[in-house]
Amino acid sequence: LPVAGMVFLILLTFMGPIVQAPPWENRTKLRTIAVNDVQQAGEIAKLAGFRENEVIFYVYGEPAIFYHISAQNRLVGPIGHLDFALPAARNSKVPTFLITGPHAEQSNLFHKQWEKLGNEFELIKTEQAIPSRLVQLNNENSMQLSDPGSYRLYQLKPL
Repeated sequence: LPVAGMVFLILLTFMGPIVQAPPWENRTKLRTIAVNDVQQAGEIAKLAGFRENEVIFYVYGEPAIFYHISAQNRLVGPIGHLDFALPAARNSKVPTFLITGPHAEQSNLFHKQWEKLGNEFELIKTEQAIPSRLVQLNNENSMQLSDPGSYRLYQLKPL
């Protein structure tokens, strides 16, 4: 009986994390968003006379989106500012895109810079994704279902 009790306690210990963040939960929504962003940017590039892979992506505070775009062999940079949108900083003619998500929405710096530079961008599309329960465990309100996060694709307007 003591062995059965120990086995039960061990199983009970490991069941908590599995119930809170099941490994079988689908966590591919951000990959889908990144694939859609690359396709949309490629179509815009072709309409502008460029090849579909002749685009630049900047991703503000969304490491998963950055990873998935990079995995599609696109030029992508992680950023924590919008200085690339300043007229003096623009030295490329290829279509340039900004992707934002929930992390940008929570950034005071982003909001301050967006007030100054937001008119340099055109919104192309918005997609929603509910964070996986694994991600929600890092949030303060982990017991509640999170609201869907908005992921936005913007194009930097040409000069």
